[in-house]
Amino acid sequence: MVWNCMLSYRIRQITIKKIQIMITGNVTVCGRIDRTATTSTNKKGEKVTSVTIKVNLPEGNKISQCIIQIRQKGEAPPELKKFRTGNLIVVNGKLFLRKYKNETYIVLTPDDLSQADNDSKEGIKGELEVYGKIGDEAKICDSQKGKKYLRFSAYSSELNGKEREFTWVKCIRFGEEKEDFVKKGAAIHLTGEIKAEMYKGKISLTCFVKYLSPWQKNNKEG
Repeated sequence: MVWNCMLSYRIRQITIKKIQIMITGNVTVCGRIDRTATTSTNKKGEKVTSVTIKVNLPEGNKISQCIIQIRQKGEAPPELKKFRTGNLIVVNGKLFLRKYKNETYIVLTPDDLSQADNDSKEGIKGELEVYGKIGDEAKICDSQKGKKYLRFSAYSSELNGKEREFTWVKCIRFGEEKEDFVKKGAAIHLTGEIKAEMYKGKISLTCFVKYLSPWQKNNKEG
């Protein structure tokens, strides 16, 4: 349930289109420019612009940094070129998670990007979507305030060469309901609010589930 978040510019060699991404998010990210906009050409001859940002996330009683790459097709627009290393920005867009050689790569395709106010709080917020399987026994638990909630962990997997890689998300849904299909090994589709934090220098994601249903895998192969 925790992922290494270090990101290299080598990520542009990993082609998202080769595989259906099973964990995505519609998110707002606030962080600081780490590497300014650069434009390269992919194997198809298309221009791709990349920007790297660092995002402060909580890790217990301290703050740790997560690295995210912002990527979009085409030359860098003028409004993107104006940002410099250390600038605090806000990005709205689509977040993708990929596992490759036991490393998790986080890529954000932007819808819009702007300068943030200096007092803006860094972080990742928005909605997470997961197509995957339940990896443990789902349980009804009691919160410290006495509220019932359903707790389980879900994972998605992808085949990289001969190696199968796994990406985990902790899932919580408030209430006492536990459907019959919610059991270890069941294929599920869920969406909900994302919570991003760090644990031992790695990113850990929790989804506060709003929608949960069985998943027919042939509807979205990965």
